[in-house]
Amino acid sequence: DNAAATIATAATSLPRMEPFNLQMPGYTTEALARAIAPVNVVIDSFLNDAAEQSLDGLSQEQFVSMLISISKQNNDDETHNTVIREGEIDWKSIDFVPSHRYVRKLVLRYTSRLEERNIELEDDNLAALVCHFSMSRCSNLPDPTQSCIATFRIPLLNHDNDNDPSQSTIKTNDILRIRTYPHHNDVGVAKVWEAGACLAEYIMRNPQYVKGRNVVELGAGVGFTGLVAAGVARAKSVHMTDYTEACLDNLAYNICENGGWLMGRDACLETVTVVSKLMVFNCYPYYFCYLT
Repeated sequence: DNAAATIATAATSLPRMEPFNLQMPGYTTEALARAIAPVNVVIDSFLNDAAEQSLDGLSQEQFVSMLISISKQNNDDETHNTVIREGEIDWKSIDFVPSHRYVRKLVLRYTSRLEERNIELEDDNLAALVCHFSMSRCSNLPDPTQSCIATFRIPLLNHDNDNDPSQSTIKTNDILRIRTYPHHNDVGVAKVWEAGACLAEYIMRNPQYVKGRNVVELGAGVGFTGLVAAGVARAKSVHMTDYTEACLDNLAYNICENGGWLMGRDACLETVTVVSKLMVFNCYPYYFCYLT
């Protein structure tokens, strides 16, 4: 009761936040795929981008290019040249960042859209990928131990002008990596939850509410919001916690995995922690931040 009263008292002392106009910016199809957005959302985005073109071989080639862009080999020139020779792609050599299963769903959904419009599969590389997935041993049964990696290119804010997010820049190779377990029984590790993503975007747009403060995130899930608070808004410290051991272990992994990302933004690793012995609320699907 005393702890709850302390949090309530601290919350009332915070500056009044302006209402958040939930109008999401236009994300690229690649960004949506990297973030493991719902398959239909990614495909609709791609088709909207190609709305002025017919769904011919050209747009199929663009779809293949998008798939290559979310592969681990994308930023490795030597490996990139190994898997793509004379225009032909060796799909067996490619390891997709989200997961093999997720990219397989993207491909099947895209080709089904082509079939609905009686459009033939004309791109040789796309046809080879469809064949590759049909021959691969990818079970349709959910596997709770199978992880995915959601990746985000987060703007690097100009902290001389916190109130103007338009002054932010994106470092090309500066990628935040979040491990999730889409089929795990523990919902906390299943994905970057919409409420957490929304709060993270609010923090990016309004870093002044977090900058220089001590932050405790209750119900941190996979840690995306807390990492944004530390690496983007430059909170003084960020302590993340959740209810289950699976969540706490995955939180620790994601913090360690993004150590370079945090240091590249002048965040002190010692001030970004996982706290296991803290009053924890089972707060899904809501997210709470306690700031001092």
